Amino acid sequence: MASSSFLATRCLYQIALENSEQFPIECQVIQSDFYVADLLTGSSNLQDLINLKNNICNLLQNYGFELRKLRSNDDSECLTDSMSSHDLRYTSTDSASIKTLGVSWIPSTDQFEYKAHNMHAYENVKATKRSILLFIAKIFDPLDSSSITRVGGRLIHSNLSYNQKHQTIIPYSHPLTTLIISYEHRRSLHAGAQTTLSFVRQKYWPIRGKQVVKRCIHQCYLRCNARPK
Repeated sequence: MASSSFLATRCLYQIALENSEQFPIECQVIQSDFYVADLLTGSSNLQDLINLKNNICNLLQNYGFELRKLRSNDDSECLTDSMSSHDLRYTSTDSASIKTLGVSWIPSTDQFEYKAHNMHAYENVKATKRSILLFIAKIFDPLDSSSITRVGGRLIHSNLSYNQKHQTIIPYSHPLTTLIISYEHRRSLHAGAQTTLSFVRQKYWPIRGKQVVKRCIHQCYLRCNARPK
């Protein structure tokens, strides 16, 4: 059975599909700017933002999805007055920052902030998919604005996904690097260094990759030699 959060997200996606011809801009926003139950979007000018808000509110209201709160970096009366017909509660920009899936936004300055976590506390954590995702989820960055260093090059013209074309560069001796490599080594059924490195490079680009992979494999408690004939 599917979870309720998945069903709600799937309903939003279906709403966008069914109304894409009549409301192309609004449906594109619904498809790309919703993060679970939060809508993070904007516009280049205030009037377009008001029109976008009204159309999205009306569209979702027809399907039983009602937006409850609104936060903006603009305290203009034009924006607040347009909220009365949709029963939206406006929160002033003077209040504290808001969080959405780990992203903190400060409306008064229109800035995003991220908190760094001490990875040395994870040195003795067993490398599992859950442990890696728990750490990565804390630095969720849908706008890719946290200055994460990525690989560039000619792959930009390929049909690969963004993460495959621009792998995140990870340091040689960082505990997170060890966790990622250990997990991929187990996922590849304890394959050799070259195969494990290819698994890792689907999303990440470790500095001195061959050396750090060989080191992690050497430390693995279970080593298997695959010698196909």
